[in-house]
Amino acid sequence: MKKILGGYLFRAIKTLEIWLFIAVTIFAVIVSNLEYYGGVSSGNSDLLKSDYSLTTTAEDEYAFMGAYPQGGDAQIAIRIRVVLGKIDGAGLFAAASATIFTVLFLKSLFSQGTLRNLIASGHKKSTIYLASLIFCILVYILFALIALSTLYVFFAIRQWKFPLFMPLLTARWFMIFFIGLTLVSVALSVLFCTKKAIASLVTLVLIVVLASGTTSFGAISALMLPERSLSAVKLKEYVDSHPDSDFETKIEFNTKNFEDKLSILENGEPIDPEIYLGKKDPHYVDGTPRKILMAMIYANPGSYYLMDVVEVMTKYKMWEAGLYTMSDICCTTWSVIFTALGLAVFSKKELT
Repeated sequence: MKKILGGYLFRAIKTLEIWLFIAVTIFAVIVSNLEYYGGVSSGNSDLLKSDYSLTTTAEDEYAFMGAYPQGGDAQIAIRIRVVLGKIDGAGLFAAASATIFTVLFLKSLFSQGTLRNLIASGHKKSTIYLASLIFCILVYILFALIALSTLYVFFAIRQWKFPLFMPLLTARWFMIFFIGLTLVSVALSVLFCTKKAIASLVTLVLIVVLASGTTSFGAISALMLPERSLSAVKLKEYVDSHPDSDFETKIEFNTKNFEDKLSILENGEPIDPEIYLGKKDPHYVDGTPRKILMAMIYANPGSYYLMDVVEVMTKYKMWEAGLYTMSDICCTTWSVIFTALGLAVFSKKELT
């Protein structure tokens, strides 16, 4: 395996393509951070350069962001959103570049007769496949480090300053990294089954669309429909009848039942939900169907990223509930499954 892997790495370094893809990755990270291209207006750019001081801890500011009711400093929240978005972008650029490069690079195994020569020299198909997988992972790690380093250098040059809560930022970076690892594993599996780079990349796009889009979005939308919605009329009547009370709205996300939990507090104490909730929605998904949809979501790597992007719950809540770690486990599981399937099919496939 070492000889095969060493040969891959030696050939890759000598190719123009890897340097081209590295350049594209660096360029994409830089362009995505330029004003107006990366969602950073000139006003926000000036804000990011300015000094700031925290009145609380960085962890608290991350917990406030996206929470309802909103707490914390609005300008600090802007800084946090920018750094979170830029880390996401860098990770996804690295995953896309590494996947496309490795697929195009390894297709020569089939098109140039390299695979037949490796087998003729005594290497097992399983050894060739696993060496190829390790090569893909190493290339992906290289691209991820380059993208993250580029982002860090860009921030330093622009003198942007961010409050950093490393446990959450690290967890989100690993979520993006493991999603990319799954993409690499799927692409390699399809390539070794079909021997065609185009088929590998097209299949990958279709899986991403189905996993992140159709399946995840549909399941999340169905589960987010509340059992009983807020009745503004009932709440207003109660508030009007208690003019001396202070009322506060509190919304928390229940990860076990995958739904928002609405509470109304009167002078700091929760009041009876019957006071402010309407009738039960007949379209509310409950019982076994709800458990099935939740299983579909938690077993789907795309769901975690979609939950994070559309902010089904706050990013701090996702980190606190361990959903970023669950995403990593989910991605690793699917990577193992696709690797096993690809290896099984490739081992039985006759060379033509």
